[in-house]
Amino acid sequence: QQTIATKNQQLQIPVKEIQNLQHKLSLTAAEGKNRVLLLWMPEAIKVSASNKLLKLIEEPLDNTYIIFVTHNKGRLLPTILSRCAPWHCKPLTAEAFEQHFSGEAENLKALLNMVFAPNLGAAITAKNDPSTTQIELFAHWMRTCYKGVPVEITAVVNELATQPKEAVKTLITRSMHFLERGYYHNVQATDTSATDLGAINVQKLSTAVVPAGAQLITKTLGSCLRDLERNIHLKTSLTHASYQLHRAFRGQ
Repeated sequence: QQTIATKNQQLQIPVKEIQNLQHKLSLTAAEGKNRVLLLWMPEAIKVSASNKLLKLIEEPLDNTYIIFVTHNKGRLLPTILSRCAPWHCKPLTAEAFEQHFSGEAENLKALLNMVFAPNLGAAITAKNDPSTTQIELFAHWMRTCYKGVPVEITAVVNELATQPKEAVKTLITRSMHFLERGYYHNVQATDTSATDLGAINVQKLSTAVVPAGAQLITKTLGSCLRDLERNIHLKTSLTHASYQLHRAFRGQ
């Protein structure tokens, strides 16, 4: 995923990759008799490649095991899902985060838990490279949207457009998560010490996400994410989303 992001490519599995997998599975095993195909994020497969993947599942070679690792089962085609034997891996609990980061500052633990839970592996990676949390970028974008100054919105959109597309998509997904946490802050009885996460303060964020605009926020960020997945012009989509967020923050 990091390699894809650095090349500014989209996280997709093309037809060529499925054909490559078919070729590799047809080779004779050098040791043992079994072949194992581990496919990470099969939901990222292109529609045009789905039929080839389906054929691979329907007509597997002898002694071949195909394992899909997905974080969003609902995005897989029903025809593919129906041919799989699902196994659900239970997510880690907040206690697992607390135990692993027991020696860290409270603000850092709260931040990593808020951004990455229940993915402890991603949290460990982020601790070594804090910029991957995208907190600073999120805070800058949201403050600009709240103010609604056209020149500043144009500037922040230009800044976001310099990011790899996958990084922007991740930022939008996390923005929905952050804003949701802000909205539900008052009903979650969040500990006061866990509200100040450096670049953002969940308690202050909760005052910006007003009930009248909550639905528009979800709709706006969801539409922006779908636009990017369909290769809609990046700056156009982000600009529209920024002005819609301004309206939502003002309860319009």
